[in-house]
Amino acid sequence: MGGAPVAMTNFNAALPSIVQVGGVYTPPDLRGLGYARRAVALHLAEAQQAGITEATLFAANPAAARAYEAIGFSRIGSYRIVNFDPAIRIGGPP
Repeated sequence: MGGAPVAMTNFNAALPSIVQVGGVYTPPDLRGLGYARRAVALHLAEAQQAGITEATLFAANPAAARAYEAIGFSRIGSYRIVNFDPAIRIGGPP
């Protein structure tokens, strides 16, 4: 793309043998072309060369999940985020 970035990826967390993939992004007009999938696959190949044997991630939507499944990930569960409004305090002084 003329030297312009087309996708990015990051590891949110890393231990000696496992990483958590995160920060995956492709500009909206370039989505669906496989750029993020390729970036993640290349990043994981680098990690594997460094001794990483496992990886985990969270998919933000069904399209992202399909891209990750295409490079070998499998769905192991679902999660939800709860946003208490108004906020509540758990433990500590009120």
